[in-house]
Amino acid sequence: MPISLHDIKSALKSRKGSLLLEALLSITILSVSLSLIIRSMTASMRATVYGADFNTAIFLAENELTLVLAEGFIESDVSKRATFKRPNQKFKYHLRTKPMDDVSENINKVELTTQWVSGKKDKNLLLETYMLNPVE
Repeated sequence: MPISLHDIKSALKSRKGSLLLEALLSITILSVSLSLIIRSMTASMRATVYGADFNTAIFLAENELTLVLAEGFIESDVSKRATFKRPNQKFKYHLRTKPMDDVSENINKVELTTQWVSGKKDKNLLLETYMLNPVE
């Protein structure tokens, strides 16, 4: 049975609506997929920046604490605030010492808090150690 021209025209007319629907569906799926990929990449970039800042904060805090430990002794009730030098000026630190009277009057608790801003949030890193009072 041969296919007539009328059959072909009617088949194309009914196909036009489904082609438009398929195109809209494809565009919707593609846009949702792309938005998920972009969101994932943005979260990954934020995590990378946070990790780099955290590693820098650890390095700066350990370096500052090493300078304090190099002296071997530290006074009680010290409170020092400062900003790190360039290129790390977004990082600040606070060095505090407290006497450990309940354990020994010759031992001080040393706390070094490093602070920085990451995005809209303030971040903190606290390092603690114990040191002897200076010999009088």
